[in-house]
Amino acid sequence: GDTGTTTGSTTGDTGTTTGSTTGDTGTTTGSTTGDTGTTTGSTTGDTGTTTGSTTGDTGTTTGSTTGDTGTTTGSTTGDTGTTTCETKVAYDDGTTKVFSINGEIASGSVYSISNAVSVDIGDCVTSIAPHTFEDCELLSEIKMPNTITKIGTDAFMKCTALTDVRMPDSVKQIGAYVFHLCRSISSLTLSNSLKNIEGYTCNGCKSLSSITIPNSVVRIENNAFAGTSLSSITIPDSVEYIGVASFQGCDHLTSVEFGNEVKEINGSFSYCKNLSSITIPDSVEMIGNWTFGWDIGITAVTIGGGVKKIGMNAFHNCSGFTTLMIPDSVEYIDANAFYRCSGLTKVEIGSGTKYIENYAFSECPNLADVKIRNSTSKLEYNYAIFDNISSTAKLYVPSNLVADYQADTKWTDAFKGGVYAIGS
Repeated sequence: GDTGTTTGSTTGDTGTTTGSTTGDTGTTTGSTTGDTGTTTGSTTGDTGTTTGSTTGDTGTTTGSTTGDTGTTTGSTTGDTGTTTCETKVAYDDGTTKVFSINGEIASGSVYSISNAVSVDIGDCVTSIAPHTFEDCELLSEIKMPNTITKIGTDAFMKCTALTDVRMPDSVKQIGAYVFHLCRSISSLTLSNSLKNIEGYTCNGCKSLSSITIPNSVVRIENNAFAGTSLSSITIPDSVEYIGVASFQGCDHLTSVEFGNEVKEINGSFSYCKNLSSITIPDSVEMIGNWTFGWDIGITAVTIGGGVKKIGMNAFHNCSGFTTLMIPDSVEYIDANAFYRCSGLTKVEIGSGTKYIENYAFSECPNLADVKIRNSTSKLEYNYAIFDNISSTAKLYVPSNLVADYQADTKWTDAFKGGVYAIGS
């Protein structure tokens, strides 16, 4: 500057230049060598101090900066080096803090996590520990890098201010209850690398109105999406198992499209009162207990040709559909399977059915026409299988078994309209 002093010497490419300059606001000193040399320097300004050293591509850069709001430290090497990540946390008092976290982030990794309103997780974090953000009721935004592979149990449980969550495709595993009772989440993007959607993942997320199940998912566990506001759901072909109550109480759910590899639907859609029609694919082998219980809006049911068992209360109190055809593959109809299906007027039971348990079709007052196609032997009339059906109900069976059914007073008491041969 005007009042400064400059001194220095210069040599060739391998020489040395040293100098100092004094200006109005600070001092700069430095030395420079050639391509293989070293540069060091320090600058003092109004808001802080920066010191550093730099070498070539294979060298190391270290530095520290002190400013008005604090100090940041970090180290960076070349392509094969390491980076100390910065996880940024904004708080409800308007302040922001930066934390250096490698590997797993946990509740103890971040100061005063319960007061956080947003978290931007750094690139060196590979997992989120169980309970990390549990009960962070002010947390409205979370950003996860594509380095994270695992999210632990209860990680975001009861984060009631979260609205939009995007899970990176790097995540391969999540624990149970991850977003349990996050009642404000309306949009959730799941990782395309997930194999299991664990129990209670989004249970009680009452604002969640849509979800895409990735093609990587094999199992949807118990209560995963119970109590949400989903209006429709498509189960991809990759899914083999749908757990107990996984969509229970989804009052807004009107349609479900099943993939072609689902083998077991286990009590998954009970109390979905607006579900209107169901088509179960041939891949399904078992319809578990209470699967569609109390789904009073169902008007049509198609049961696939691979089903072997219909579980207890599977269609309990489904009063909306009028006809039912049970395929030849079904061997076992458990107790109360179609109990109080008051809309039923006609039922056809396939040739493979060997057992019908207590109350299976009881309290179906409009049921007037039943066909049983098993021609091997008369089925046993277990307790109250067809109690309180239509007073004029007729039973149709293979011609070779008409006499056997007519001789059994349990069957004739239930079917007061008589027993007849199929086709007569």
